[in-house]
Amino acid sequence: MGSFPIDCIENKYKGGEMPVSYYISIEPTGKENLFHIIWQHSETNTVNSFDQEAEITPDEAQRLWQYSQHQTSIGEKLFRFLDGDSRCLLRALDETHQQAESLQLNLHACNQIVDWPFELLAESNKFVLLDRLHLVRQVSDWGSSGIGSRQSEI
Repeated sequence: MGSFPIDCIENKYKGGEMPVSYYISIEPTGKENLFHIIWQHSETNTVNSFDQEAEITPDEAQRLWQYSQHQTSIGEKLFRFLDGDSRCLLRALDETHQQAESLQLNLHACNQIVDWPFELLAESNKFVLLDRLHLVRQVSDWGSSGIGSRQSEI
């Protein structure tokens, strides 16, 4: 297998700088449709956590997201879900915009929502992935020692 050309990654970010990144962990609370979301800034280790009710329905998560007419509305629901009342996602996007950097979200979702289409994140009827942020999904706890563990990223 050949080596991966790292310069194509470095050139993706302005000035060769790495993006501002957050680790996001989503766990069930034990109440139906209510989840505990933890945001951790990867450099400062600042943590913000909150409980958030999901607006997205099982039908949207499993089937409707595949149809273009539903994608932005589902993406906006997912945006509000991750954003919470404290506006974590919006503040992170504003932070990276002010610094002229990219935003990377390292997402670890619990089994109940691991298949949700977070790639459809949308704000004001526009998708934010690729244009404003990058999404990295953690799909396993193998080797993990908790939120922000670089050993568990894929």
